[in-house]
Amino acid sequence: MDKGETLVNCLSYIDLNPLRAGIVDRPEALGITKVIWEKDPNGYHTGGWGLSMSARDMLKFGILYLNKGSYEGEQLIPVEWVKLSTTEKTGMIGTYYSGWNKAYGYGYLWWVRRLDDKIDVPFAMGHGGQRIAFRPNANVVMVTQAEPNPNPPKNSYKRHRVIDSLLFEDFSFILLKGS
Repeated sequence: MDKGETLVNCLSYIDLNPLRAGIVDRPEALGITKVIWEKDPNGYHTGGWGLSMSARDMLKFGILYLNKGSYEGEQLIPVEWVKLSTTEKTGMIGTYYSGWNKAYGYGYLWWVRRLDDKIDVPFAMGHGGQRIAFRPNANVVMVTQAEPNPNPPKNSYKRHRVIDSLLFEDFSFILLKGS
């Protein structure tokens, strides 16, 4: 298996080598020293879930993407990968957590929230309400953390809806700057 397949074997048809070589194998490039990432029974990172880091480190990851893969002057991820991964590929399909709101689409490991039917805001969505959203035109990265629960109640979707309402409705004026 190549490195891309070990990162996300469920998406092995996508070339994830740029992401893996740029940051996964060396989080210290972002000044991230404590990363917990679940592994599958074969010892490979699960890829699409199970990554734990502090809000400050989430912000660094968001800044990396805000700056098109560059962090403190070093190009860690190719610009083209950032563009491809944060561009909606699925159509605006919605999510279970959004109540199938058609303002949501999916790229490569990034969700995309469409605001005002014209502005796409890429965001990483994590368990329990963790989010990293960014918008280059507004020069902004927004991070949320919520209490993760390994055994969420059946109504855990409510937490996701509250977080999304906060980010994409209450604070949308920040994300829409520069439109």
